[in-house]
Amino acid sequence: MKRDKKSKLFKQGDYNPLFIPTPNRNEVIAEGTLAWMVDEFVNKLDLTELIERYEDDGKPPYHPKDLLKIIILAYAENEYGCRGIARLASYDFRYMYLCGFSNPSFNTINRFRTNRLGLERTKDIFNQLVTWLSNKGYIDIENVSVDGTTIESRASRHQLRYRKTQRRYAYNNNGNIKELIKELVSQVDKTQTEEAQEIMDIVEKHLPPTSDKDNDDNDAGLPGSVHLSQEETDRIRNNAETLQNKGAIGNAVAGQLRDRADKADRYRAMEQKCGERSSTALTDADAIALHPKDDLKHGGPVLAMHNMMIASSRQFIVFCDLLSYATDNTAYAPFLSHFLDFAQNLSLKNLIGDAGFGDYKNVLLTEQHHLMPYFKHNMYDKECKARYTPDPFQVQNFKEGPDGTLICPGGGIFRINRQQTECVSGVSVTKTQFRTDYCAKCKLVEQCMRYKTVKDGYRMVDINYDWWINVKPKLDERLNSPEGKMLLKSRSREIEPIFSHFKYDGKYNRLRHFSKPAYLMDASLKSIAYNLKKLWRIIRKAHGKGFSAWRWLCIDATNTVLRMYRCIYINFLYSCITPYTNIINIH
Repeated sequence: MKRDKKSKLFKQGDYNPLFIPTPNRNEVIAEGTLAWMVDEFVNKLDLTELIERYEDDGKPPYHPKDLLKIIILAYAENEYGCRGIARLASYDFRYMYLCGFSNPSFNTINRFRTNRLGLERTKDIFNQLVTWLSNKGYIDIENVSVDGTTIESRASRHQLRYRKTQRRYAYNNNGNIKELIKELVSQVDKTQTEEAQEIMDIVEKHLPPTSDKDNDDNDAGLPGSVHLSQEETDRIRNNAETLQNKGAIGNAVAGQLRDRADKADRYRAMEQKCGERSSTALTDADAIALHPKDDLKHGGPVLAMHNMMIASSRQFIVFCDLLSYATDNTAYAPFLSHFLDFAQNLSLKNLIGDAGFGDYKNVLLTEQHHLMPYFKHNMYDKECKARYTPDPFQVQNFKEGPDGTLICPGGGIFRINRQQTECVSGVSVTKTQFRTDYCAKCKLVEQCMRYKTVKDGYRMVDINYDWWINVKPKLDERLNSPEGKMLLKSRSREIEPIFSHFKYDGKYNRLRHFSKPAYLMDASLKSIAYNLKKLWRIIRKAHGKGFSAWRWLCIDATNTVLRMYRCIYINFLYSCITPYTNIINIH
């Protein structure tokens, strides 16, 4: 019996599947995978302090270990946003297993990372990891390399403010106030100018007549107290209120005076925000204006940057800090203080650094903390060359005279002008200044002053005798020893790959937070993830003989293929369901 063409029977598919088949544990986080390493590490952590922060009442929260596992694994795979981590926890079976198939939202992950975890708990976890690596022998905590690099702030370069500019703006603002008062005094009666004269007396203290108000190039001629104090701006506002009732002219001037007083307060606050630094940002108080380190010719724009300082050993991060200093030389003192506070339980011995750290104060500061510095000074590489000859025109190579003077190659006698002692980063630095008037008639002045100019026919030079007599010879002896040469040779291959991973491989070249505790916590989490990933690679390389390597490689390939097909399956289902969803929404 033939069937009607209209009544043909076909196999009916399930266009609304209820679930996607879940593989077993070995397929998800098999032994030897990065997820397995993160799982084992977090399970062994002491999170008593973190767990005690949770209250007993209310709905049961997510376990902190589950959230910490997916955050660390995401940071190791270059995913730093809470929305991205939540998305991975919704379809990636490794993340789903690590968080117990709880599918946390991005708000939950963000609140846990910011409020629950925080900077102090993150540092404690990082300290536990470093201590464990030291006890297991993966890092040599006695020999630690230090170096720094620039990392871009989240603040825009258009938010940068410069200290010198704020001083110039404040000075010009004071000049405008003075001009307003002159205009008022010239047009009102003498009996109505008492308040105006009081404002004039306030402004005159910050406007010396020798200064040029129209010169915006530099700070030349500006007084030390260019800013109006809060008390002075308040008096200007009060007097402006009095002047407001002095007719039409007084009303106009009073409004402008209030605006100028508000600007004076803003300029003063911005310079206080800069502090001793030359610049800052409106949205990130710790940022400074710098060129990126990859911009060698400084042809690119100036950006809001931070100085990332790292201490490493055997390509593991021992400590990480973010500082608001333009150079490694100035950032070393606060970095060393923070590092020693962190490494109280670690047996530090030697610190290795490049020429950016090898000056007088940094060497003495390191020795004061009973550590041995292996820092190159700026002349070390030149002095190590076989063809090196000392420059006779440098002050340390001058001949000594009979009465404590210095004699240059041209025959000029440098006499002591003064001795100055200053405290820099907790270290007392004494410099002796010499002066001569012989340079104007010297025949060798062109050779001597190739990169400098003689002012008013005399020249002054500074020399630190303690550096050239006591500190530098000992430092050179230490660097030229077999141990010193070995440490200097290993420094570049220990710390430079870390920066390469952070900024290029890890795509961590820009901060994602504004406040200092937030981005320090973020950098610590990235350091934890980096160390675990490095440890995972070392273990895989150590088991690279025989069956184990092949087994681990097969596991990785299997997981990769499975994840690929699952993503294809999910995308196919989504493409099938989306048209019907749109139809439902329309109707």
